[in-house]
Amino acid sequence: MTKKRVQVHFPKRIALYVIYDKDGKLDGFRKYYLQQLRQSVDYIVAIVSGSITPESRNELEKLTNDIFVRENKGLLAGAWVDGLAYVGWDRVYQYDELLMLNDSFFGPFFPLQDFFDSAEKSDADFYGCSQNFEEPTITRLGNKPLKHGFFRGSISYFYIIKKRLLTSSAFKTYWSKMPPISQDWDTYRFAEVDFFDYVKDNGFRIDAYQTERLKTYFFNNLTHCMYRLLKEDKIPFIRMRALGTDLLGESLNFSYGQDPRQTLDYIEKYTQYDSDLIWNYLLRTKHLSYLYNQFQLKYVLSKGCVEKPFTYNAPIAVIGHIYGENAVRKIADYAQNFPLSTDFYITTNDERTKKSVNQEFRRRKLRFTCRVYSDKRGETATLWSTYAQMVISGKYEYICYFHEKKLPVQGFTIAEEEFERRCYENLFGSPELVKNIINLLEKNPRLGVLGAPQPYHASYFDWAKRTWPGCYPTTLRLIKHLKLSVPIQPDVIPVFPYGHMFWFRAKALKKVLEVGSALEELREDSKHSFSMVQAIERLYAFAAQDSGYYYADVINTDEARSDLVNFQYMIQSLCQIMSKHGQWPYSFDVMKTVLESGMSYLPHPNRPVYTQWNQYYYWKYYILSKVLRTPHYKAKYRMLKEWKANREK
Repeated sequence: MTKKRVQVHFPKRIALYVIYDKDGKLDGFRKYYLQQLRQSVDYIVAIVSGSITPESRNELEKLTNDIFVRENKGLLAGAWVDGLAYVGWDRVYQYDELLMLNDSFFGPFFPLQDFFDSAEKSDADFYGCSQNFEEPTITRLGNKPLKHGFFRGSISYFYIIKKRLLTSSAFKTYWSKMPPISQDWDTYRFAEVDFFDYVKDNGFRIDAYQTERLKTYFFNNLTHCMYRLLKEDKIPFIRMRALGTDLLGESLNFSYGQDPRQTLDYIEKYTQYDSDLIWNYLLRTKHLSYLYNQFQLKYVLSKGCVEKPFTYNAPIAVIGHIYGENAVRKIADYAQNFPLSTDFYITTNDERTKKSVNQEFRRRKLRFTCRVYSDKRGETATLWSTYAQMVISGKYEYICYFHEKKLPVQGFTIAEEEFERRCYENLFGSPELVKNIINLLEKNPRLGVLGAPQPYHASYFDWAKRTWPGCYPTTLRLIKHLKLSVPIQPDVIPVFPYGHMFWFRAKALKKVLEVGSALEELREDSKHSFSMVQAIERLYAFAAQDSGYYYADVINTDEARSDLVNFQYMIQSLCQIMSKHGQWPYSFDVMKTVLESGMSYLPHPNRPVYTQWNQYYYWKYYILSKVLRTPHYKAKYRMLKEWKANREK
C-alpha cells in the first residue's frame, strides 16, 4: 500500500522593500538581506526613496524583480503608499501574502524560514516580526491623543499581510490615501500605531514572532533590549537606530547602556552574519562620537599582567618628539616598556637634545633614529612630514605616536605634568600594558586609532575643550581638502586623542599622510594658530573613519580605579547642589532637564523643599514634556495645578 503524498502549500509572496540612502548607495547589509529574502519570496519590488547610483542600480536589478524610484517625501509611510499604487492592486491581489519592509534594520541573523514557518502556523491576518505592547498609561503620542484613549500596541517591523486582510476593502482604503507626513512621529502614527488600531477595529487578528517576555518594557524593548531579543527570542533583525544614534542618555534612565555592544558581540560569536556589513554602513554614515557612546568604546586593560598570550612577533614603530634634554631620560625609561622588536623614530629641536637621546637610548640598547629640525608645528611635523613615509611604506602594522607635552616657551605646571603622565601611563605605562594594547588591536580589526582617556582635572574639566574651541571651520577645511567622506557637524562633540598622543593602525592613517602636504597649503604661516593645531588633533579619528576604522580610548586598570571614584564624587557633588536648591535629580535625564531650564520651572529654593508629592510631579512633568511632547508651558501648568490641589487636600 502506497502512502498518499501530502502537498505542502507555500504561500505566494510579494515584497515591497523600501530603501533610502543619502548617497544613493546599496550597502552590503541591504544586498545580504535581499539575498536571504529571495529564498522565500516570489516577487520583490525595491522602492528607492531619493536617488540611486548607476552602479548600485545595476546590483539592485540582480537582487529584485522591479525597481521604483520616487521622490523622498512622506518618509516610510509615503513610500509604502506610493509603492502599492505603483505595483497596482490587481497585481497585489495575485499573491497570497504581501510583505511590507524597509532597510532600517540589520539582519537576518537567523534563517528567515523559521520566521515564515511561525507566521504560517499563526491564524493572524497581520503578522509581524517585533511588537510594542499595550500600555494603558500612554494616552498621547507626538502631542496627539490616541484613538482609543490609550496605546493598544503596534507591529514594528516586517509586516506580513495575509490573504483575508490583503483582499479586504479595509486594507485598500487605508493604504490608498495618506495624511500629511512631515516628521518621524507622523509616519510612526500612520504606518504603525493607527494601522494597528485600524486592523484590530475591523475585526482582523494580529500576532508577532516576538514573545511576551519584554511586555512591560513598552517602547524600550526594541531599542534597548536587542541582546535579549536575539538571544532569547531569536529575532532575526535589530534596529539600526539603536546602534548609530546617540541613545546613551536615554538608556541611562533604566540601564547602563551595554546593550549595543553586547548585541554586536553576540552576533559575532553566535551567528553566521558578517559584522563587517554593520561596521561598513555605520562608519560610512554615522557620527563617530555616536558609535563611541553606543558601543562604549573605552577599553580597560591591565597594567600589571598580560591578559592573554602575546604572540605578535612583527616589528612595531614608535614615533615621538622631545623638546628638551630634561625629558630624555624619563622617555627612554618608558621606551623600555615596548617589545624588543620596536623601532623608535625620534625628533628633537636641537643638537644638544639629540646627543642626550643618542646616549640614553644606546645605553638601553634600543633601536632608534633621531633627527633634529626646527619647525613652528613642533611635534605635528614629526608624524606628518619627517616620518610620514615610514608609515606609508607598510613596514609596520601598529605604531605608537607621542610627544613631550612641555613647549619651549611655556612653563610646565603641575596640571600639565599630570596630563602628560596620564597620556604616557595609559598608552605605554608598562610592558604588560603595551602587550595588552597590541593584543587589543589584533582582536579588533576595525580599531584604527586608540587614544588616552580624556583629562578632567584642573582647567581640563572645561567642556569646551571637548568640542570645537574655534577650530571647527579649520577642521572642516582640512577634511574637504583631504577628501574625507565623513559626517561632521558643529553641534556634535567629536572624539579624538586628547593630548595628541595615540596608537594607530598604519592603514587607518595612510590616506591622509600620503597627502600630508595639504597641511602646508592650508597652514596660516602668520599665526600657525591654535585652531590649526586643534584641527589636526581632531582629524585623526575622522581619517580613520574614512578608511573604515573606528576610534577608541584605552585606560589602564589603575587609572580606571581613580576615574570611577572621581566621577562618582563629581556627580554626587552636583546632585547635592541641586538638592540644596530644592531640585530632586533622581535620574541623569532629569538632572539635564533641570540644568537646561536653569532650575526655573519648579518651586523656588526659598519655598518648602521637595516632598514625595514634589518628586512625583517633577517626574510627571518630565514625562509630559519630553516623552509625550506636550508643550513646556502646558506641562508646567498641569503639573503645578495638580501639585497645588493635592497640597490643599
